[in-house]
Amino acid sequence: GQYNVTITDAKGCTRTDSVVITEPPQLTSSITDTVNVSCNGGSDGRATVTPNGGTSPYQFNWDAGGAQSDSTNTGLSAGRYNVTITDANNCTTTDSMVITEPAVLTSSITDTVNVSCHGLSDGAATVTPSGGTAPYQFNWDAGGAQNDSTNTGLSAGQYNVTITGDNGCKTTDSVMITGPPQLNSSITDSVNVSCFGLSDGRATVTPNGGTSPYQFSWSQGGSPGDSTNTGLSAGQYNVTITDGNNCTATGSVVISEPPELTLSFADTVNPSCESVCDGSVAVVPNGGTPPYSYSWSAGATPTDSVNTGLCEGPYCVTVTDDSACAKVACVSLDAPPNPVTTIDTSICDGDTYTAGGTSNYTEGGTYEDTLTAANGCDSVVVTNLHIDSLPSPSLSNDTICEGGVGTLTAKIDTSAAISWSNGDTTASLSITPNATAQYTATVTDTNGCNAMDTAMRRPRCRESRCKLQMVKWSCYTDDYRQYIRHLSCYGDRCQWM
Repeated sequence: GQYNVTITDAKGCTRTDSVVITEPPQLTSSITDTVNVSCNGGSDGRATVTPNGGTSPYQFNWDAGGAQSDSTNTGLSAGRYNVTITDANNCTTTDSMVITEPAVLTSSITDTVNVSCHGLSDGAATVTPSGGTAPYQFNWDAGGAQNDSTNTGLSAGQYNVTITGDNGCKTTDSVMITGPPQLNSSITDSVNVSCFGLSDGRATVTPNGGTSPYQFSWSQGGSPGDSTNTGLSAGQYNVTITDGNNCTATGSVVISEPPELTLSFADTVNPSCESVCDGSVAVVPNGGTPPYSYSWSAGATPTDSVNTGLCEGPYCVTVTDDSACAKVACVSLDAPPNPVTTIDTSICDGDTYTAGGTSNYTEGGTYEDTLTAANGCDSVVVTNLHIDSLPSPSLSNDTICEGGVGTLTAKIDTSAAISWSNGDTTASLSITPNATAQYTATVTDTNGCNAMDTAMRRPRCRESRCKLQMVKWSCYTDDYRQYIRHLSCYGDRCQWM
């Protein structure tokens, strides 16, 4: 301001003068620039103070920092900083400012999806940042979406992610993606078909790994939705196992069956005849599961493969193998009938017919005889026996006078044959007896029956009062025996011969 001064000397003289006192402008300051800490905990903040008024040059004194004597203090961490400014006149002013820092940049894995099935890449992970300065950048070390907060297409394993805030602050995090053990299947039990053509096989599949519960789907069978499939015939069966994550595994099993049990017959021997039981037959099994057991419907050896002592008729055998599979087959034995011989024959009246060496027949008719054989096959002989009547030759009784010529005539059937005792074969025999003579005529008819007649002739002219009586002719096959009775007459005297 202006100041006036009056000076008075001793004499009382006065003088007035004035002076103007000036001052510099008021020294003030302002924080003209601040840079806060970029990352929590960092020391990259700075602040600039600008003085106003006062008298330059100025001096700066920060209470902390990396450049405490500069108007711009650097290397500041978060906090309050005070600065004193002193000008050339040693005037001072103070100022302060606050350096801030962002919240600490952190992250958390807020969602994970593990691999559903062993070997797949369908896992996912989501990281969520907090603090720091948005917006954020993400950098996963692997995966299908490495620059997103949610990384997908992940297989089992560890994944690391770096999150960078807008100030370049970084933080890292990691996540472990897991996967179930590999789903496998194994056939832990199988039972093959017991008998050819049946459906009694079964198979059991056991899942390993994966995620329970499990579902089963067989290609066919009696229980296709169970782990154990039953009612199986021979063949291959495929099974698909689906676990709780819809992962699948397949398996297969082959159910076998024994060869078909077949039967054939060999060494068949028919009975000798219908009245004898000496037949036999052997059954030959093939396929199935040995050993075999046998059961015949009848016979002397019903539990053997070879059955003996068989009569004529059907025989069935049941063959059972070691798996209790059974097969039935039948065979019929045929026996020739006991021989029956029919004989039509005839004998001459008075003869005897012998049948079979034991039976003698003399009368006509039908006779049945049994011939016993050593092997039991007796035969039957039926004989139709006819009796043929004997021829009835009759010699004429002509009178022959001594020295005369006479004729003996046999009255016979024209088809019969005659033979005289002298060898002549004509029906009439011319004789000239000089002494008493005997003449015999043998007559054989077409049936082979013989009869004889005999005449005695004496050369006298007198009638004989004797008559010839004859006849008996017996035939035994081809052996002929003659029984002849006749009378010899000499004059009036007759004598049987």
